[in-house]
Amino acid sequence: RQPELDFFYEGKGTNYLFPSEWNEFAAEIPAEELEKCGGSYILAYGKRLRGELGDEKMKSAAKSWSVWEGSTSRLIPPTKESILSKWAGDEFSLAFARIENHYFTGGMGMSGSNDSRGIPGFFPREGWLLEDEQLAKISDVPTV
Repeated sequence: RQPELDFFYEGKGTNYLFPSEWNEFAAEIPAEELEKCGGSYILAYGKRLRGELGDEKMKSAAKSWSVWEGSTSRLIPPTKESILSKWAGDEFSLAFARIENHYFTGGMGMSGSNDSRGIPGFFPREGWLLEDEQLAKISDVPTV
């Protein structure tokens, strides 16, 4: 949902919890580039991750996106060294960041939403996965 994306990727929440990590993530996108994308880091990163600004910027953006994610998406944050060893490798960071950003910029799979190439989403509506009918299908799966 858009509020969660804004909280995590647009400087409206997680940046206050992880200020130094946010500064590294935000520094990847110059102010004028961010402005051209309506102030959206997700859209600005998307241009870079699609290679629209060249391979070097694509690789750098992928590492920055992935390290941000790896630094902030755990209850107990790992060491900087362990983050870099897993999340900053070219192959992993390119795959991870491009898939995730594509999902976010393409309407997160919602039917009726299209990505930048007009490819439609695959979920019929927002919240569909959390509806009782869908949850009943996995109610026998053990959880913690």
